[in-house]
Amino acid sequence: MMENKILQSYVQGLTSKFGSISEKRKEVLTLIAKEIAHRRNQNQDVAITVVCTHNSRRSQLGEIWIETACQYYGIDGIKAFSGGTEVTAFNIRMVVALRHVGFHLHTEQPGDNPRYELTALTSSARQHLLFSKTYNDPFNPQERFIAIIVCGEADEACPTVFGASARYSLPYLDPKEFDDTPFEHEAYLDKVEEMGIEFLFLIAKAQILSTPHPN
Repeated sequence: MMENKILQSYVQGLTSKFGSISEKRKEVLTLIAKEIAHRRNQNQDVAITVVCTHNSRRSQLGEIWIETACQYYGIDGIKAFSGGTEVTAFNIRMVVALRHVGFHLHTEQPGDNPRYELTALTSSARQHLLFSKTYNDPFNPQERFIAIIVCGEADEACPTVFGASARYSLPYLDPKEFDDTPFEHEAYLDKVEEMGIEFLFLIAKAQILSTPHPN
């Protein structure tokens, strides 16, 4: 289990909200879960790249939630990445929202495109580096990965995600529209929760669909 008790409590709360996911969204999430389970049942490592235009908000959040969900459910062999169609920076508003709910994001390298180290998981977890990059950046897998597109703009810009062997569209509204308004922080917290619920559901479903392997 996770050692961060604040985050653990937050995650447990989100798992009780799976019923809030619409049936239409559950259909897409289940399709992705089946692809993950199929690869795990073939004893293949699974690489998932979450894609959005700027790799600044939603795609970063998706990557973090996949990593967190795998730790929460004790699943090995799944690695999460994220990227965009262009490079910007991991938006500080999303960083603040994630820290608010209990994630530990340490600034490893400041600058226009800062690098953060995610240290909110178990002590046995690999250290996870987060920064804005294109989906085909050398840091990310180059072939046979599962691509999850989380914004409409990237969905249109990337009808083909080169190197991906499976591609799914799972769009979310951009909290950016609330930037510099009185509702900014609440909007980002809502997005953390919304995507957390769905990505936790996704990994839980993949675990259920995976064939248990003998020790």
